[in-house]
Amino acid sequence: MRDLRAGDLLIRHGDNRPVLVAEVLVSRRPKYGNTVEYRKVYRLLDGASDTSRWIKDTEIAVKYRLPTP
Repeated sequence: MRDLRAGDLLIRHGDNRPVLVAEVLVSRRPKYGNTVEYRKVYRLLDGASDTSRWIKDTEIAVKYRLPTP
C-alpha cells in the first residue's frame, strides 16, 4: 500500500464503507526489516458512526483498500 496522506479516502473491506484519513503520525517503531524508515499511524474518520480511531499502517494494509477509479 502506498503512503497515505490526510484527506485520502479508503474503503473498508467487508462492508465497503468509506473512511477518511484525517491525520498521519510517524511512529517511533522502525519499519520491518528497515532501521532507517519508521512506521506510521493514521487517524481514520468513519462518517457512518461519526467516530475516529488510530490505526497502524500494517492494519490499514489488511482491512482497507483504495477506491478504484
